[in-house]
Amino acid sequence: MFAPTAAAAANLAEERTRGAVFVTGNSGIDALLSEVAALPPPVLRERAVPRMLVTCHRRESWGEGLAAIALALAAIAASGRAHITAVLHPNPVAAAPLTAQLAGLAGVELIAPLSHAGLIERLAKWRSGG
Repeated sequence: MFAPTAAAAANLAEERTRGAVFVTGNSGIDALLSEVAALPPPVLRERAVPRMLVTCHRRESWGEGLAAIALALAAIAASGRAHITAVLHPNPVAAAPLTAQLAGLAGVELIAPLSHAGLIERLAKWRSGG
């Protein structure tokens, strides 16, 4: 068996699973740390309005789920509590609810899909005030 952390391995041992348990790390976190290590250090600045970066496209959320998320984001944007950047999925079925509710709203930016590195770069740029 494979576990991402020592704590997860301990949980498996407590459950008396059969066979060896190997701690492998978390590939998502490892990839994030690798990308962040390649970036210059941030210069932190305060913002008048917080920023939100939204990705929502799991197949389980398609339809009513994404429509509900889009309505909630529209309400946040209308309140002026945050500037929202929503990453649209390349599949039009997943992108349509966000586009229908959010396109043209003040405080909302709809952007094309980003690579993992592109997403990390955008977040780092925001963190440094860009």
